[in-house]
Amino acid sequence: MASLSPCNVLQANLHHSITATAQLRRWLELNSTALALIQEPWVRQGRICGLPNTGGKLIQYTGPESPRSCIFITNNLLAQPLTEFFSRDICAITLLDTTTHQPKMAVASVYMPDEDSPPPEDLAKLVSHCENTKLELLVATDCNGYHPLWGMQFSNERGRQLVEYLLLSLEGAKLLSTSPWQQKECQTIYPTGMCRGKLPAQTTDGYPSTLR
Repeated sequence: MASLSPCNVLQANLHHSITATAQLRRWLELNSTALALIQEPWVRQGRICGLPNTGGKLIQYTGPESPRSCIFITNNLLAQPLTEFFSRDICAITLLDTTTHQPKMAVASVYMPDEDSPPPEDLAKLVSHCENTKLELLVATDCNGYHPLWGMQFSNERGRQLVEYLLLSLEGAKLLSTSPWQQKECQTIYPTGMCRGKLPAQTTDGYPSTLR
């Protein structure tokens, strides 16, 4: 039966850091079949910098504003950009069946800035598109929202809004949490992902996970 090729999947908010970008580049060098879902990449003069220019391709928004999300995919995976949902904060692709080249699932990297109410309009449109086309969807996001559902000790209004959206708007949605990391205003924050449809990844308490 035709299927997606197994691949390693990484979610990372790089916080515009050169050091974090170098660590991501090293991870990509060690994983020949991989998908990196990136928020807040290192950007210089409006261009994403520091990622490999061989072995894969960088998919990103190319409008007038500097991108705050992107996806890096290795050459042995098949994907089609969903440019109708692109913005500086959202990058989405459809992964294709390795044999039939038919769409298998959608994957999105999403940054949700503090000043905007979640979820972003373009993300809601992408979710509706996947529901209408019966396409499974995996979203990796830095949502700037806190909630016990993804491992926080407290919640804020953004977190509560996202939980309401997950519970009321997304039938069959699942939440994937990644390993904690340090940030100034909070002891631990968990970047989160959500999946609509069959769970496509064997997830653990940390990232990366394996997409099969």
